[in-house]
Amino acid sequence: MVAYVAIGYLVWMKAFSIQRYLVAIELCVPLFIYLLLTQVLARRAARNVARVVLVLSSIGVLIGGAHSWGHEPWAKKMFVADVPQLPAPQTTTVLLTAGDPPLGWLVPMFPDTVAFATIRSAFPQARPAYDNKIHDIVRTRGGPVYALIPGYWTGGREDAAKDSAELAESGQALADYGFLLDTGSCRTFQAHIGKGVYPYQWCRVASAR
Repeated sequence: MVAYVAIGYLVWMKAFSIQRYLVAIELCVPLFIYLLLTQVLARRAARNVARVVLVLSSIGVLIGGAHSWGHEPWAKKMFVADVPQLPAPQTTTVLLTAGDPPLGWLVPMFPDTVAFATIRSAFPQARPAYDNKIHDIVRTRGGPVYALIPGYWTGGREDAAKDSAELAESGQALADYGFLLDTGSCRTFQAHIGKGVYPYQWCRVASAR
């Protein structure tokens, strides 16, 4: 167990450093700590110390945990988002323009008849076949196309400078895939993870093909 956690963590650091790939090791950490304690303390003392650590850790989580690394204070509903009115969701296509900050968690908030595709991702895409597939989806559905673009919240308010910079980057990315971003149509909507605020920008897009 100790070797699995230690070696697994080092391999994770070298190969990924992506949080979700660490879950299997994280689940073993309480037992890992207990086993280490048994090596430096008497078994009974190790059990008592482990119990105290477990209780204190649980209390820390229940009162809100550490507000870092994307952790947010608890809320009655974990995921909430204001969603724009869509007159024809069954023909609407939405393009996600960023992999960081991630936007995929917003997809389930929309009607399930809306089609989504991403143009910027941490994973490689087979181009130009992927570009052609997106344009085929847009053409087949025949309805409006929108871009879902990150917004930023700093100091309790929208961060206009970061929003503008993100629009410029997203516009370039969309153009690379053969789409034109209508920046004049953009509106900002609020979304929340716990009590954290994660706004997003909603803009009209047109195919340049």
